[in-house]
Amino acid sequence: MTSSISEIERYFRQLARRRQWISLIAATYLRLGFPALLALAILYREELSDAFWPVIAATSLAQILSVLVRAATGKSEYAFFEYRDLEREHEELESRHEAEKYRSRAAVYSVQALRYASQVVVDAMETTNEGERENLEQLVREALFPVVEFRSELFGFTEERYNFAVYQHDPELNALHVLYRDVHRDIPRQDREWKPGFGHVGFCFIREEAVFSSDVRESEELSDDQSETDDDHYVSIAAAPIFALDEEANPRGVLVITSSAPDQFEKAIHRPFLIAIANVLALLFHIADE
Repeated sequence: MTSSISEIERYFRQLARRRQWISLIAATYLRLGFPALLALAILYREELSDAFWPVIAATSLAQILSVLVRAATGKSEYAFFEYRDLEREHEELESRHEAEKYRSRAAVYSVQALRYASQVVVDAMETTNEGERENLEQLVREALFPVVEFRSELFGFTEERYNFAVYQHDPELNALHVLYRDVHRDIPRQDREWKPGFGHVGFCFIREEAVFSSDVRESEELSDDQSETDDDHYVSIAAAPIFALDEEANPRGVLVITSSAPDQFEKAIHRPFLIAIANVLALLFHIADE
């Protein structure tokens, strides 16, 4: 549609340039020619005698034709440009509508995912028998099930290669190792450990705040720790720290979601949800310690 409009626009612009001289002559006649001819006809009325009224009629007809020519040279161009502006306004409104519809759908699924994850916490707290309680990896997997399952509704994933992971900090080794991970089938699993401050995982850990990158390849802070294959699979990044539930509230891990496409995540929409899910995981970490 856009290319077709551009071609039509070029046609009308060329047409307008060809007609501009005709329009200029018609405008000049309306402003100067007709008043001058009318004045001369009136001035030499007696000399014209019987030809006076035919001259007036011919002059008036020439004026009418000039008006029609001037209108015709601009009408089609103006009509097209008005249509073009309306078309662009319609496309903009349609784009806004789709964006708002996506945000509304994402909000609904965010609430449902948080409700499900919260129920996992409640069930774990109510399980008093330690032998019957699931281990931390199982609890995290269950809590994140709706987040992964509804990744399309929550984050707009379609054919992009996704990666959902939770890293747990090991104080003795001072390293973050993979506790849970669910990845796209085309991403080769390495499950690397990250030192605090290195990679997007370690960077989020030491920053102690949610980290977003629309394209990690363009980030000076994160791109240095990316390998060539990483650049193919991990482009957009959203990460949030998982804090300890004590007075010091130091980070104990990191929740990470990545995409192989740029601009996958919208910070305004996904940051609150990511932090909320990370807080739920913090509760599960605490429960698993008891």
